[in-house]
Amino acid sequence: MLFLVLFPIITGCGLAAQSAVNSRLRYYVESPHFATLLTFLTGGIFLILTMLVTHDSFVIPSQVVSGEPWWAWSGGILGLIGVTMLILLFPILGSVQTTILTIGGQILMGVLVDQLGWFNAAIKPLNTWKIMGIGLLIAGVVWSNLAQGQNMRTQVASKHRFLWQVAAVLTGMVIATQATVNGYLGSVLGSSLYAVVISFMLSLVILTLILLVVRAPWHNLRTLPQGVKEQPWIIAGGLLGAIYTFSVAWLIPLLGTAKVVIFGLFGQVAFSIVIDHFGLFEAEKQPVTTGKLCGLAVAFVGVLLVSLH
Repeated sequence: MLFLVLFPIITGCGLAAQSAVNSRLRYYVESPHFATLLTFLTGGIFLILTMLVTHDSFVIPSQVVSGEPWWAWSGGILGLIGVTMLILLFPILGSVQTTILTIGGQILMGVLVDQLGWFNAAIKPLNTWKIMGIGLLIAGVVWSNLAQGQNMRTQVASKHRFLWQVAAVLTGMVIATQATVNGYLGSVLGSSLYAVVISFMLSLVILTLILLVVRAPWHNLRTLPQGVKEQPWIIAGGLLGAIYTFSVAWLIPLLGTAKVVIFGLFGQVAFSIVIDHFGLFEAEKQPVTTGKLCGLAVAFVGVLLVSLH
């Protein structure tokens, strides 16, 4: 049981590292789009191999293709938007703010889905605990942001920083929508893993077609072998994301949704602080201050209240 509890924390740490790793991959291929493409390629390969090991069926019933709403197949484009935005956000906001703001967006979208019953979800009205949690989350994010020291990067980006922070929240909403859509498709197919594989493959196909249409500079990929030679971990972003997605699908039946989400978020927030503080994965160092930690603690309490109620 201890291993099961530690696993979502570890994979949550991996998810926090994914943005930093993908950001470094972008440096070598000189494009967020090629970095996204490689992320979905490596992640998709891992998920397909996992399906082969678990003997899941690759057959999609014809009635599912024709009878389900169009949005059931939108996970691919949503995932494409989410991963690309995270790659763009990380160098500007840093690991901690990117993580916290996107988590805030996920919670906001989750509340809207529960309140309005979007995507055929069961309606779960707001209660006092959730309202308090959302208030604490917003207060904690604001406190953490005000306590953020101004380094060279934040000085350069300060003029448009608020817009990037809004973009991070919207990115979180996109990620939450993708999870909801994939969850619905997984229930229809009888396999959450297969739904995620379809999402990854659609993202890969859509992005490849876009890059071909706009005649993207594919020669940028020639620098990838040199980057892998210097820093082999730059291609691990897709693998980290795929492992997290697979672990969530595996652990929820064993631990329950609330525990998996909470432990995963704890891993994300904790390791994002470590990444920023020590400048891991070639990230620019942003030392953690007491005020920032207090703000993050308040925000995380808000996350717990929303998740548990």
